[in-house]
Amino acid sequence: MTQAAIAGSPGAPRKERAGLRPGQRRFVWGALIPIFLYLGVFALFPMIWVVVLSFFSYSPVRVGD
Repeated sequence: MTQAAIAGSPGAPRKERAGLRPGQRRFVWGALIPIFLYLGVFALFPMIWVVVLSFFSYSPVRVGD
């Protein structure tokens, strides 16, 4: 038998690519990017800001110095 006859036989399993199709991948990134931005702005930035302020003598009650 030739190689073409073996590859075209109905019993030969098809190799399917694992992973997402390009349209699905675009949807996933389109959903994840706003989520990461939201987390960065409303969760990580305030925590980082507090750590930075802890190195200075900052008091929200005290008026300008």
